[in-house]
Amino acid sequence: MALSFSVAAQAIGGAIGFVIPTIFVKEDDTNEEFKTHIQQALLLQAIFGVLCGLACVIFFRNQPPSPPSPTAFDRVDEPGMFKKSIVTLLTDGNLWLLFGVFGLIQGSFNTFGTIVGYLGDSFGYTTDQSSLFGALFIVGGIVGCVVFSIWLEKTLAYKKALITVCFLSSLLILVTYFIMPNQEMVASCITFVFLGFSMIPILATSFDFGVEITYPIGESYSTGLLMSSS
Repeated sequence: MALSFSVAAQAIGGAIGFVIPTIFVKEDDTNEEFKTHIQQALLLQAIFGVLCGLACVIFFRNQPPSPPSPTAFDRVDEPGMFKKSIVTLLTDGNLWLLFGVFGLIQGSFNTFGTIVGYLGDSFGYTTDQSSLFGALFIVGGIVGCVVFSIWLEKTLAYKKALITVCFLSSLLILVTYFIMPNQEMVASCITFVFLGFSMIPILATSFDFGVEITYPIGESYSTGLLMSSS
């Protein structure tokens, strides 16, 4: 549950990131005004980043008062444990399957965040509308994280959740392909909400699943390997 809330917090930050440029950059900006406004937006984001970094340094503890998981509770830092854990992970076929699935979905999510503006422009949408698509995508992802976290908390059905994420993501990407060229604003907004709902929970679902299938190896190993795939 805590991991899902962390992913949701990351998604909220992404939604804010989609909205901030529209506050500074306008459709009728000249080249010089565009450069100035982009610099102002980047400066604001840099200030936010520094403040968040300082908050982490000041307020975050070195370690929690109690172990965050059974893996952390049972962890023993023996000599050679790091090498042994890495070798075990690299020879785990189930983890490699999860590695591939996570890389495809998370890679699609990262790519979408990069090109959503170009997609909107290519199909005749304004910059504000493209930003709205990105924000709705993130909002849908936040709802998805909550729904999937409750599902996993109650059932521990990691494989079913992962299959659901993959199926819905593939289906909704296909739906987006057919809807966006029609310039149907309402239909496009709804599609992006459900696309975010299906794609963003891949983070929490895969991380939890990775910890389960690699136990008793520390969660940092499996999570780090999965992140390298995207």
